[in-house]
Amino acid sequence: MKNLMSRKKKGFTLVELLVVVAIIAILMLLAIPKFTSQTKGATVRTFEGNVRTLASQVVQEVAASGGNIGEFKDDGNIGEFLKTIKNKPNSATYDIASDKKSITCKLTGVLSEDYVLEVDGSGQITRKQPAVAAGATGSTVIDGVKLSF
Repeated sequence: MKNLMSRKKKGFTLVELLVVVAIIAILMLLAIPKFTSQTKGATVRTFEGNVRTLASQVVQEVAASGGNIGEFKDDGNIGEFLKTIKNKPNSATYDIASDKKSITCKLTGVLSEDYVLEVDGSGQITRKQPAVAAGATGSTVIDGVKLSF
């Protein structure tokens, strides 16, 4: 009996375990929004990189054709490139316009509003959405993500 009384208890108390769980929960609450913002930013950067590469492809095609690209075709170099970047990132679409004079690149479901860029026959990139305010200078930030265009 004396041995049982003199033995020290080892382990953590319930209160100590609850304190550790509370600290971990607080750290998670601080980390998740930052992680989400970084993920959105990476998706937007991937989309913008694809659009830049597409614009470079258009410029190369213009140079190869002697300065006139005419119409975008599904079976040409640009059409093949569009097939390689299809749905990259997952929420992006790249579509040749019905008049075959431009390519509309659209990123949906990542930011609070759609991000739409257009590449014309000269390789010029124009932002269609979100709209650029008249007289606005500097870059646009949506949901904590800085847009390049």
